[in-house]
Amino acid sequence: MCDITDLEGMTFDLVLCVGAAHFCSSFSAFAASSRRLLASGGTFVLSLPHPMDMLVDLAEIGGRRVVSVRSYYPDGNRVVNAHYWTKFAGRLELVDGLVEYLYRPSDVVNGLIENGFRISGLWEPRYIQDDITLPCVYRAPDAWVAEVVYRHVPQYLIVKAIGEDS
Repeated sequence: MCDITDLEGMTFDLVLCVGAAHFCSSFSAFAASSRRLLASGGTFVLSLPHPMDMLVDLAEIGGRRVVSVRSYYPDGNRVVNAHYWTKFAGRLELVDGLVEYLYRPSDVVNGLIENGFRISGLWEPRYIQDDITLPCVYRAPDAWVAEVVYRHVPQYLIVKAIGEDS
């Protein structure tokens, strides 16, 4: 997934990556591999967890709910046991020890540009409706979680880029 060699020599007009790039230890290597698959002038669409969503932790301490934010600059961009997985898996234990890599918007944009892409769009979608029903959620969040996290923390980073000739 991070270095796509089994499709060597093939090119496509559209390359779509949803929810995979954050498992790659080097975004630049991932971008280079993706660019090799893209025909000149082709479109690349990337969706990955927003770094803020990966870093926000919710806890109950002394009967009070608290929000904490891990470092935006973790060592080696590594994040272990990101709590956002509970909305997908239901319980954090299901992903115990899972290592992911946090890519800030600047990492993504610069990594794509350095590997022959021209950025044509960047989005950080926000859920704002009153009755929050989220895609890819294991269970409906309680009202506090919905208010604190889903309304104020972007869930995804989505980028559209065009493959440029070298």
